[in-house]
Amino acid sequence: MQKPRVSHRVIRTAWASFAAATLACIVCSCTSGVQVSGPNAATAGSTEAASSLSDTGVPNSAHALTQGPKGRVETGSSPTRGSVNPKSPMIVLRLVPQGGSCAFEGTQIPAITVYRDGSVLMSDDGGFYCEPLPRVTTGRIDATWAAEELARYFDSAASRSDMTTLDGNVGVADGSTTDLTFTGIDGIDHHAAAYVLDIPDLGLSADKTAARSELRAVLANLRHKIIKGASWMPDSLRIIKPPWWVPNVNGQSRWPTAASHAVQSVIAGGEGSCAIVTGSEAAAVRKSQGSKPAMSTWLINGKEQRVAIGIVIPGLEDGCSIE
Repeated sequence: MQKPRVSHRVIRTAWASFAAATLACIVCSCTSGVQVSGPNAATAGSTEAASSLSDTGVPNSAHALTQGPKGRVETGSSPTRGSVNPKSPMIVLRLVPQGGSCAFEGTQIPAITVYRDGSVLMSDDGGFYCEPLPRVTTGRIDATWAAEELARYFDSAASRSDMTTLDGNVGVADGSTTDLTFTGIDGIDHHAAAYVLDIPDLGLSADKTAARSELRAVLANLRHKIIKGASWMPDSLRIIKPPWWVPNVNGQSRWPTAASHAVQSVIAGGEGSCAIVTGSEAAAVRKSQGSKPAMSTWLINGKEQRVAIGIVIPGLEDGCSIE
């Protein structure tokens, strides 16, 4: 039997539904009087929750700069067994396209990133290379509750179910995989993934249906507990020379500054060459990028260059080591 295909439009619809569900749950939290713990704790619905953030979402206070995600890359080793990098995310939730168009890991971004102090970064889109850079907002969550909820889930049998494959008589092509990673206090990564989790009724076996329902419930609870903050502007961007199969989807734009050594190294390198731009150059690129797709042609040093641009999430990666 020929498997039905899911177009990029369907993948985008899944992302839109995912973002809408997150926003709806966040709005519920903001009016329910839920309290969060941590150094910047505030009662939901109050103006205090965003008091440490500027209009651009970059924390103002020195305390916020050391405790939560900010508009610059947090460097450091990844968590290893038995140790935890406090600046590394505790929870990372991604929606990963499987096939379809406009999917390139260099421009993709997690849907939700939760840090150990309860800071949250949320994306409104998956980072498709044929679309503008995603909008990112901050949030807060009770980190103790989140850690306990995820630990409980990963102690359950449901988390060990194979949800990446469907039963033999069920076929969905080019859908998306919901990918959840939780790093416990012991530094051990716990992982769960489910293919086309946004489709609730697939006629699967009772065990698989129950496991998928449990993961959906965990993610719904997580979204519900997040208190939305302000917009967040990264000051570090990933610049990549895309592989040949990534098509040119936009006309020419002039690189807004004198090309830094980092940018010139990407131009001189082969496919997949990557570097990080920061500070004033990153700000100028963001402004010039506007609504242009993440993958565009730029005029750099008098020559047209194909460049893919991605947002660097603090603590998640060193920028070019894309996880």
